[in-house]
Amino acid sequence: MSLAGVMATTVSVSADATRNPLRPQQKEFLADYEEWLREFHKYIKRKNINTSDINNNKELMRLTEVAENRKEELALHMKDPLFERHFNNITKNITYEIT
Repeated sequence: MSLAGVMATTVSVSADATRNPLRPQQKEFLADYEEWLREFHKYIKRKNINTSDINNNKELMRLTEVAENRKEELALHMKDPLFERHFNNITKNITYEIT
């Protein structure tokens, strides 16, 4: 699975997403995710310019490992519809910024 697939996997939840505030752990995860995604996109842009840049490719591998290591935690958080909405908004907004 691609790195984007690892971090952007979503779970469909139909419950009302506005009734509970995010927990501190969720807020921290989202802040870390936003930082990670911005960094990831920076290296993807570089890869699109020069696919042979070994240091860039190593950094992409490191970022992929970070995403893999957080996959289970993400799956747990995604059970909360409010978290899911925030996660998807971050993904959409950052992806929009770079296109």
